[in-house]
Amino acid sequence: SEGEEVLLQRQDGGWIIPTAFSAPANAVQVEDMLKKLSDVNQGLAVATTKGAARRFKTAEDDFERHLILKEGEAVVADFYLGLSSGFRHSHARLANQDAVFNVSISDFEAAADPDKWLDRTLADVHAEDIKDIELNDIRLIKTEEKTWTLEGATAEQVNAEEVNKLVEKVTGISVQSVLDPVEAEPLFAQDPAVEFTLTKTDNNKLVYVFAAQDDHYALKMSESELYFKLDSWQVE
Repeated sequence: SEGEEVLLQRQDGGWIIPTAFSAPANAVQVEDMLKKLSDVNQGLAVATTKGAARRFKTAEDDFERHLILKEGEAVVADFYLGLSSGFRHSHARLANQDAVFNVSISDFEAAADPDKWLDRTLADVHAEDIKDIELNDIRLIKTEEKTWTLEGATAEQVNAEEVNKLVEKVTGISVQSVLDPVEAEPLFAQDPAVEFTLTKTDNNKLVYVFAAQDDHYALKMSESELYFKLDSWQVE
């Protein structure tokens, strides 16, 4: 009711967020919500009068969430979520009815913020798929025995614990949100704050470039046209 809106759209077997520069959504999260909606049991109405919509905050101009589900251009469901009726439960009203029901869906699960639906693993890489890491003057190379060596050092000189920490960090990046490319692109015209390259076992190279921006960092990956926002601690 405050004007915030998110659109989730099925595309090529997955889900995207057109309102966030068509970034991939968390497909499991979307499918879980659809499963909840399809399984919901509305039970008996808690109220049936016209004034009930405003009392339970499910009115057209006073609500917690307004959900519309479409198949193509056809609307297959249109309803309002209102006040909480218990843990992960809300009052709900179909748009064309006066009756208000208690349903097992919370407004928290139906967030109107695109960031809440974003696939945060978009920068993730499986560590077992990486064979080479280059960061500044450091080059780590995976041996046939699946252990990491440091270029220019003997096996005895390698601190395996620290190497594993670095591998976990560069392969386990969690993105926070998607940035406007018009605003983010100029940040990468200067020297990066951090840059590293991962070489995969199929010899494809992934380049990660980070630029500082206020209290966070922007990330540009060689495999994506998107710009991502990251919490500072992940980079620092």
